[in-house]
Amino acid sequence: MARRVVRDIEKKGPQIIVLGDQKERTTRNQKPKVLGPSGQRKKDEVRYFHIDESTERRDRSLSEALRMIAAGTLVLIIFNIVNIYHRGLSLKNELVSAATVGYEELMRAGDQAQSADFGAAELTFSEANNYFESAMNSVAYLRTNQEFFFTQEKTLQSIQGVLDAARNIASAGQNFSRGVQNLEKLPTLFIEANSQPSQDATRTSLTEKLKEDLTYVNTAIAQLKSAQNNLNLVSEAVLPAEFRPQLSSAKAKLAALNEVLAKVQEEIPALLDLLGDRYPHRYLVLLQNDTEARPTGGFIGSYVIMDLNDGYLTKMDFHDVYELDGQLQEYIEPPSDIKLVSDNWRMRDSNYSPDFAISAEKAAWFLQKQKGPSVDTVIAINQSFIADLMELTGPIQLPTLDQPLTKDNFQLILSYIIESKLSGAANPKEIMQDLVPAFQSKLLTGAPLEKTLEVMMHGIDDKKILFYSRNERVQQLFDDFGLTERVRQTAPDEDYLNVIATSVGGNKSDRYIDQNIKHYSLIQKDGSIVNEVTVTRKHTWTLKDLEGWRTMLKTFGFNDLPPHIQDILGSGENKAFVKIYVPEGSELIQTEGFPQENVLIEDDEEIGKRYFMVMLNVPAGEERSVSVTYKLPYKLRMLPADSYKLHIQKQAGMVQSYLEKRIFFKAGLQSYKEYPAALTKNENGFLEYTGNLTSDLYLSSVIGM
Repeated sequence: MARRVVRDIEKKGPQIIVLGDQKERTTRNQKPKVLGPSGQRKKDEVRYFHIDESTERRDRSLSEALRMIAAGTLVLIIFNIVNIYHRGLSLKNELVSAATVGYEELMRAGDQAQSADFGAAELTFSEANNYFESAMNSVAYLRTNQEFFFTQEKTLQSIQGVLDAARNIASAGQNFSRGVQNLEKLPTLFIEANSQPSQDATRTSLTEKLKEDLTYVNTAIAQLKSAQNNLNLVSEAVLPAEFRPQLSSAKAKLAALNEVLAKVQEEIPALLDLLGDRYPHRYLVLLQNDTEARPTGGFIGSYVIMDLNDGYLTKMDFHDVYELDGQLQEYIEPPSDIKLVSDNWRMRDSNYSPDFAISAEKAAWFLQKQKGPSVDTVIAINQSFIADLMELTGPIQLPTLDQPLTKDNFQLILSYIIESKLSGAANPKEIMQDLVPAFQSKLLTGAPLEKTLEVMMHGIDDKKILFYSRNERVQQLFDDFGLTERVRQTAPDEDYLNVIATSVGGNKSDRYIDQNIKHYSLIQKDGSIVNEVTVTRKHTWTLKDLEGWRTMLKTFGFNDLPPHIQDILGSGENKAFVKIYVPEGSELIQTEGFPQENVLIEDDEEIGKRYFMVMLNVPAGEERSVSVTYKLPYKLRMLPADSYKLHIQKQAGMVQSYLEKRIFFKAGLQSYKEYPAALTKNENGFLEYTGNLTSDLYLSSVIGM
């Protein structure tokens, strides 16, 4: 029965699939109709499958919505024009010509908006508005003679409503296109404004430009609301029956367009806050070394305090994290894993949680606790992302170095200089104070803007840059765009996996670690699920890497590379706590590769997950594995089928991580539908998904008898 009723799974969701005779599908905001009048579940109907790809959620673009409503309203006006034509209107040619050209211009403006040519779109929307004004003049004549031309009294009112709606949409498009031009140019305006060290008090505020944009957006929203009212005046009775659904469609699309503009209306004030409109906005920028893995990317070795005022960078101070940590004498109880390697808790270990909002808040708390400033927003940047940007800036020459720093050598050279304390034990990171302003200058003046934005987007997708703000409006903006790495909150009947490695060896060996994750699930006849997770970490460093180090260091005049520095640079043993985050309530059954009593089992109440933690030490040239078997806290309901759903999250900063997922079934069970397409049926009867874990992942399968 389950095979017969399984329906196609589309990639975009969420959807709810219902077993039974019911043919309709529920939409995003509807509940499945599985209950009868008495509130009891209808016979033979079971909600069993749900797809939610919120990790790929993006707001619908303005241009898409404009084009949809333009097309929908164009259909309506043509229908009414046909109706008028059959009544012998002498003005039909003039009215049809003006209205049709108006809609053609409206849709052309939508195309221009879609390609982000908002300047041209503004002009085209204006032209469309002129054509609709011409059409309205024709309607004005008809209104004075409506008893002669029309047999249904609401026909003219409907024509008027459609044309008024079209005119308001065109005007709204014109205002919105004008209103987002500064928003579209914001990255360019910001870079141009901050590429010069000018402190001219008369310079134009970037935030004033955005506030001007907001007035246009507000006007556009008011005009779209008027367009909605206009369409409400259109009578379905004057439309042919087969065309009446188009009216409902046009109204729905207009409502969706209103939501898009309302979202922009909310986001501009958040951008104003970020740029320091009313008050200067202070940033804490955490510089994370992802060659030393930590839950949000890498070890916090340094940080920058940065101020923005009216869109201008007014402060940018670099600090060694140990300067601040050494000033705090108070005892702070560390988390259980940090406590195993440190008696106290300080800012350098503040990124303890894989949920960046939690870790960032703790970093800001430590900064203030240690007599530092209060900050509004926290940004984490991984060292590997700096290398990505250096591909755009080109070589950076510092006065203290014989050769320029490049994307290929800067991590090794900086680590060598800092760890060797070449600038003295009192200030080993002095070179960073030279590098930060030099890098900023080349990035703002030399790097192509489009390429810079492209690298930024890749950095966000790869979780090399993370954002958090104490400002609620700004944080909502970050959440809307997926800029804050949050631990996913799963439903009670969903599986979850997040493997987090915390390096505690004090070296940079994580750049040489390849990680393999196997997640096997066995579905039992009673619906219970047993998982086995195996994490294998391989240390790939070889003597060839040492030869490469020596060659590169010699070009900078560095000939001394003692064993303890080699160890720190990455040849040393990789020591890491490996946390396997699973659904809360999961029960550990057995372990492999280490004694079960060595497993730390804790519930992380801050993120609503349980984790199994083990210590995994991997010498260079070797690999080590840990394996845990556990039972999930819920069962599938085979009535006659249910869905197994798994959310997997990738650790920020973890580059080399390979996933192998398999789903096995007890005799009598099988899978009827899988998502995504890459989750395939193996010839041996189990499901399998393999590939590099480059981003968060969602897998699901409809399982039944």
